[in-house]
Amino acid sequence: MCVRDLESVSSVTHVVDPFQVPSEDQDSRLHPLDRSSFDKYSGYIKNFLWLGDISYTTLNSMVAALSLDRPWLPSLRTFTDHSVTLGLPLMVFGASTLQHLEIQLCESSCQWFVALFEELPSLCPMLQSLSLEHIPLTPPAEDVFDFLEEEDYDDAFSDFLWSTIVSPGALNLCVVSTDEPISWEDVVALATLPRIKSAKFRLRMEKWSTFDLTRDISGAFPRLETLDIVCSLCKPILRLFDHIASEDLFSITITTPRRTYTPTAAVVERLLKSIAKGPFCNSVNGVHLDTSTSNPNGSQHDYTITMSTLRPLLSVPNIDFLHVEFPWIILTKDDIHTLASTWPWLRNIFIRQSRTSAYAVDVEWITIIAERCKDLRRIGLDVRAGAHLSPRIPALLAHASHIANESVGTLCCNVVNGTSDAVETGVSNRLSRVFADVYLWSLFPAANFRRNASWGMRRRPRSQ
Repeated sequence: MCVRDLESVSSVTHVVDPFQVPSEDQDSRLHPLDRSSFDKYSGYIKNFLWLGDISYTTLNSMVAALSLDRPWLPSLRTFTDHSVTLGLPLMVFGASTLQHLEIQLCESSCQWFVALFEELPSLCPMLQSLSLEHIPLTPPAEDVFDFLEEEDYDDAFSDFLWSTIVSPGALNLCVVSTDEPISWEDVVALATLPRIKSAKFRLRMEKWSTFDLTRDISGAFPRLETLDIVCSLCKPILRLFDHIASEDLFSITITTPRRTYTPTAAVVERLLKSIAKGPFCNSVNGVHLDTSTSNPNGSQHDYTITMSTLRPLLSVPNIDFLHVEFPWIILTKDDIHTLASTWPWLRNIFIRQSRTSAYAVDVEWITIIAERCKDLRRIGLDVRAGAHLSPRIPALLAHASHIANESVGTLCCNVVNGTSDAVETGVSNRLSRVFADVYLWSLFPAANFRRNASWGMRRRPRSQ
């Protein structure tokens, strides 16, 4: 059911404009009839989408008619709030049966959210999924910041998390998703929740040295299946990965915000070692690491990923989704062969550098992936083709057509200028790019070719 359906209750019965202020006579007739209609049908409503695009007058009339003495929708299971400014009474969705709650955050509704967090445990004891997303749903291109910037909101949300741990009859939360930056203490609270299967959050950007690292986090996230974090790879986050206890974690997404510095290759290797040694090693099939929006603070050598950095992942046997973005990435032909041989069931591979494409792989090497990874659906790499390939172009194109991989649907390879052996002229550079394009199309004839595109996708939940 949608919010406009609520308006139809009064408009159909009385043929009145629900956006107009009712007269006193209209108002006296409207209330009992609306209450009767609501009592008759509200118990059937299981899923409700609130758009919020009705007038305050209409909402106030509904509040006056239906009162707040009991939930308006007593059998509700799922409530989704897509409103912008209109605060909805908690009693609309505050049914004991509610399991899934999705609300958009907006600064003007801070006090409403404070009340929400205070009342949720008692109003909705069966709540399993809580999603708090900003408007717009994707953050702006600038630095990540605290949208609400309200201490009251932060305290209320933190109290809510901890209340689910220590209070009798705590919520049975399985999914928590919020893009409002939360503190390290809140992360610890999330990790302590015994039933959490999916966690998505932003770690508030503070000096990690101020974090309380003495708190015991052993056995963190005992049932976790998907983890999506926006954070710097600071010491607390590395420590968290060392203590994740779940054996069912299959999807890991880590994005570094703009305002923090890029982690060094050594820190990335340290993280990948924790993943490889975790109890979830055999369950993980998706790793998404994006540090492309950050600024290196040191020598290029410290921020260059090689196969040595990625090698711990080779111990994770079931990866079919690999997404790595980093300032500089160097992969050899042997490295490409190793990746394709280790995970021949790869469905998605995306390895791109944000600073320069000087270390792009030779386009000919892509043949290795096309031949060995027959289930590949998406591929994204920085590739180049030099003049040294010119004498073999006919044979290369014939071979590419012969081994064509029809399974690839999205090709996001960045074809760049340059060659590994010599500086080319402008003409030969353009010809090299043309050949690279044709070669890739021959290898993946069914693919949608997205030149120089950013691959803005996330790991989807594993199908049951």
